Amino acid sequence: MWDELLAEVSSHTASSKLKPKNILILGEEGAGKTSLVQRLQGRKHVHTEDRPQGTGLEYMYLDVKDDESEDIVERMGCYILNGNTECATLMQLLLTNEGVRDTLIMLVVDLSRPWTIMDSLEKWSHTVSGQLANLDTELLDSLKAERRRVYQNYKEYTAAAATDGKPKEKEHEEENVVLDLEEGTYTSNLGVPVIVVVAKSDSVEQLSNDLDYHQEHLDFIQLHIRRFCLEHGASLVYMGKGSKNRNALYRTIVNAAYDMPLNFAANIEDNNAVFVPSGWDNTTKISVLTDSFQSISADDIYLDVIKDNSTSATAPSRVVEAENEQDFLKKQQPLLQDQGNRAGDGDDAKDPAATRVPSGGKTAALKSDPKSALSKKTLSSSSSGERTARTSTRTTSTSSGASGSGGGSSAGTRTTRTRSTAGATATPGGKPGADGQNAEVLKNFFNSLLAKKGGAAGDKKAGATPAAGGGGEEK
Repeated sequence: MWDELLAEVSSHTASSKLKPKNILILGEEGAGKTSLVQRLQGRKHVHTEDRPQGTGLEYMYLDVKDDESEDIVERMGCYILNGNTECATLMQLLLTNEGVRDTLIMLVVDLSRPWTIMDSLEKWSHTVSGQLANLDTELLDSLKAERRRVYQNYKEYTAAAATDGKPKEKEHEEENVVLDLEEGTYTSNLGVPVIVVVAKSDSVEQLSNDLDYHQEHLDFIQLHIRRFCLEHGASLVYMGKGSKNRNALYRTIVNAAYDMPLNFAANIEDNNAVFVPSGWDNTTKISVLTDSFQSISADDIYLDVIKDNSTSATAPSRVVEAENEQDFLKKQQPLLQDQGNRAGDGDDAKDPAATRVPSGGKTAALKSDPKSALSKKTLSSSSSGERTARTSTRTTSTSSGASGSGGGSSAGTRTTRTRSTAGATATPGGKPGADGQNAEVLKNFFNSLLAKKGGAAGDKKAGATPAAGGGGEEK
């Protein structure tokens, strides 16, 4: 009896053991191929740095579990090819006459860079087709016929599925009628199952915010991808960090490899979790996407609508050629002179003491000529000389007419008042030469630069002129 039980268990284990299968994962560098396999493995934290640099063909594996017992019955080999086409010859390790029947092709594209999607799909499908062309012709024809039959026999999964997990079929179905494929469907039959995975599908919000993508752009991208899948008989799965379609992608893989039930219905409503099984789509269903088109057409060239914005996002700063130093300084010289003149006029108007200068008429005449660079200096020198002479005369006369200690004190007080008045007149606002001197310092600085490099005689003369306001004080 024990021998019979052991034999029964052994036979059940042998029958549940699946034949090894492989997945060849292709796509551009940075598309997320390694991260995709890690999510399929069920890892909570994806580490993109696990992959060493310079890897031509990376190997990982995926556990295949029994539907009932959840026991691991097989491990599928996941071969991730480098994004450079120079490594395409490594596909010969899998796409051989002996191993091609047990191989699936997975094409991974990056939705965060949508302008690369169609070129990537066309490039890698063409590369695989070139490698398969080296196989035995009869073998390749039989593989294509088998894939066509599977595509035609697709049965849509519905919510009213049977309790055993298989799609519910019609009870009184007399025979399985296989319809011919419509025009444009499965025209590029590679002979192996193909799954198209759109990675980073959660970047839809980023595309809307950064690149001003609207629903019509997202539908336009999906339209072209689904057209490609319809031509190649491929399944389409959108995958993001949220892993909404993780189980759908896993069931798609084991369905294509081991003919396990799919148990997932198509989903074309959610931009982040689009799922289209192989055999479900047709041109009529795809044309529904055009309902959102407003400024674009379904016949527009893909790259004319989805333009490459990578250069504008990472373009280096524009190089600005600096202006010649002498030309710049010459442009600034008249501006500084005019600023200094206007500053002096404004201070004279604010200070009441400036209106009591005896030589006011001469002051106005000199300042009315802004073209003369020496007008302000002449004004300062002449006014200072007159004030010094008047102060000396008034002090002398006052001292000679005074007597006693009181007179001396009065003279000293009057002399001090006269000096302070002269200082206020020479430097309006009570700040000895602050504004005018600052303007002169700046002007002298620029003139010295011009004289040093250009050798202009007029600029040297202007740079040597003493600052205004300095001659009004007695030492």
